[in-house]
Amino acid sequence: MRWTDWIGDCNWLARPTLLAHIAGWIALALPGLAWAGADEARQFAEKGAEAFKAAQYWEAAVAFEKAAQLDPSDPKNLRYAGRAWQEVGHLRKALVLLEAYLKIEPDAALKASAEGKIAPLRNLTPLQHVEALSAALVKYPQARLEPEAAKAHEEIGDEASFKKAAELWEVAKVRAASDAERLVAENGSARVAQRLFDLRAKREKDEADRNQKQADAKSGSGKGNPQDGKATPGTAEPSEVSTPMTTLLYGAGGALVLGGAALVLVGRNTADNVDTDAKAGKYATNPGKYTTDRDSADITAYAGWGVAAAGAGMLLWAVLLPTPAKAPTAGAGWWVAPTADGFAVGGSF
Repeated sequence: MRWTDWIGDCNWLARPTLLAHIAGWIALALPGLAWAGADEARQFAEKGAEAFKAAQYWEAAVAFEKAAQLDPSDPKNLRYAGRAWQEVGHLRKALVLLEAYLKIEPDAALKASAEGKIAPLRNLTPLQHVEALSAALVKYPQARLEPEAAKAHEEIGDEASFKKAAELWEVAKVRAASDAERLVAENGSARVAQRLFDLRAKREKDEADRNQKQADAKSGSGKGNPQDGKATPGTAEPSEVSTPMTTLLYGAGGALVLGGAALVLVGRNTADNVDTDAKAGKYATNPGKYTTDRDSADITAYAGWGVAAAGAGMLLWAVLLPTPAKAPTAGAGWWVAPTADGFAVGGSF
């Protein structure tokens, strides 16, 4: 008799005695599993304490975080992990962990003692975060804090900080340990490139506007017009007119921006689908196809950014392109001219 036939014949699921035994075994096993987890957490906590005493703060932070995962009932591991990250220089992560510690620590005295370490972290400026993370990158390269440092530079918001963030995102792409980390770095790099482009375009436009105002001021201060810039009676004020070049730049630039955005969306969606298929094992027998498909999706997205940037440049060109003015329109007037039959009378308005 096969064992499957034995199970069917015994109808064991309907036997309360057997089910009670199984429940008892599980009840006996669970305390042992919990004890094993607490024992392993204690080992990681001890390793973290030794690393902290030796000023190996990144190693201490990692060990205390592991202890907190294995034994969530002990709030001290959160506190020590936060303190270790504070020493590393990742101050925002330190603040998150220490705030979480305060919420679950039942001892009022311990909570009060932690407040002294937490208070300075609550009002830090983006520049202070940048300085702390910059020092951490040098002292703890194994922590791979480039993404955090890049985000901190982005928060400052000036051109020099965006350039530094772009460098850090490039390093993060090279050091990415997974496709997900690489995707985050690629998105950060593209975001910073766009922000730099916007800043430069704004600076160029402001400079062009300033030069135009200076030119207008110089032309208005000359002695060529005895009326001091007033319109001559009988003439209309000149007005700007669009040119074929301006119209072409606006149309083509807008189309390129929209087309580039569409390419970026297609590329990113394709990359996400390829990653999903890879996780599902569809490329297990042909890993080379995954690389080809992923590269194709990335190229599409990068091409989209390039096309959109070209379109934005054309729009900026159209904005800065000087436009001619309509010739002044003569006022109403009449004229009389002799003809073979007498006189002809006409006028203009």
